[in-house]
Order: sequence, then C-alpha cells, then structure tokens
Amino acid sequence: MSDTNNPLPRQVADAYVDDLIALDPITGTYLGVKESSSRLPDTSPAGQEALAALQRATL
Repeated sequence: MSDTNNPLPRQVADAYVDDLIALDPITGTYLGVKESSSRLPDTSPAGQEALAALQRATL
C-alpha cells in the first residue's frame, strides 16, 4: 500500500490548510502564519473557483 494513494487524515488536513492559506491569506493570518499578513485573497471569480477546486480535490 502506497502512502501517496492512501494519505493519513492528518496529511490530508495539513495539505488542505497549506493550500487554503495560499489562496486565502486572511485565514493564514488568523491562524498565525505571519507570511500571510501582507497579502489579500483573490476574490475574483477565478479566485473563488480555485477555492472551490481545492475543496473538491480535498473531499
């Protein structure tokens, strides 16, 4: 059984949060990621689609 095919729930959660912070820096700031505090999220339709794609891929 390969780890890439069956990631642990914690690995899925960590990857999701990392990707979410990249797309929504305000969430990163809220979670204490200092690098996020100087950026804003992309609220355009493309940015919203990127968030939706992340959620679909994670589920």
